[in-house]
Amino acid sequence: MKDLTIRNKKKQIYIWTLLGTVMLIIGIGSVFSEIDLGFSVGSGIVYLCTGLYYWYLPYIKVKNQELWVNNYPFRKVNLNEVTRVKQFYDETTLFANGKETRITTVQMSEEDQERFKALVNELKEHIQVVSINIT
Repeated sequence: MKDLTIRNKKKQIYIWTLLGTVMLIIGIGSVFSEIDLGFSVGSGIVYLCTGLYYWYLPYIKVKNQELWVNNYPFRKVNLNEVTRVKQFYDETTLFANGKETRITTVQMSEEDQERFKALVNELKEHIQVVSINIT
């Protein structure tokens, strides 16, 4: 399997960053007025940092037969150890070493969804070949 990098949707990143910027501006503006909107500064910083986080870190990265998923918490899965792949609607679950890793395609662009589906199909073929050789 070749190396692959999939990022979050641009629209989602722009929304987080724009919301953070607006909240931050409102919070800073409240310092100069009599209205106390201090919570706006804090939430603005959180949204802005979230947008920048999604901007710089990929959602999924495949390198050297290792899948890195940017979920909470981060998850690394060796693709050679995947024993089962389950797909339901927009969610793919990988089973490896007794752990489940869920990946949703909602956060991906259309182009990246196709690349991810190709990766999953390749992974399913690899699992079938390994299981046939074992039996």
